[in-house]
Amino acid sequence: MTGISRDVPLQAYDLIVDLLMADASSVGIDRPHLDTLIDTLRREGRGTEALAAELVFTMVDHVDHEKRQMLTRAHLDRARGYFAKTLHSRGGVLSEIEIAQMSPTVRALLEIGQMLTVDKQPGRIAHRVPRQGMDHIANMLRLLARPDGAITRADRDLTVY
Repeated sequence: MTGISRDVPLQAYDLIVDLLMADASSVGIDRPHLDTLIDTLRREGRGTEALAAELVFTMVDHVDHEKRQMLTRAHLDRARGYFAKTLHSRGGVLSEIEIAQMSPTVRALLEIGQMLTVDKQPGRIAHRVPRQGMDHIANMLRLLARPDGAITRADRDLTVY
């Protein structure tokens, strides 16, 4: 993960804001519209974007001093400015230590940003790559399972969160 530009999470932040504002009314986005957007993203298999949208909305809503029921693009732009200032306070690329200490919001944005920077050209993927991913998920499920082999929805939701 070394060598990641500090602009990568900002590109993802812009994508999330665009998603939020696309689902917003002319005034802004409120919690019910956010919940609808999150459900739609999850149904489409875009769980990281759903998580990031919820975390960004919650973060900006919590920090917002006006305490309205809606967030506007101005609120999200102010938060982006602060986010960019904090992210660029140290120069250079992101180190593994910095990445390990990041909040879940920034890590979700970092993951989305990395996907945005991946070359869109189709390429060849070794058979071992999806196999490693499946093995990783299978190990997570094994750890999650109870002694009788059952996995409850609550356990699953906690692991996903």
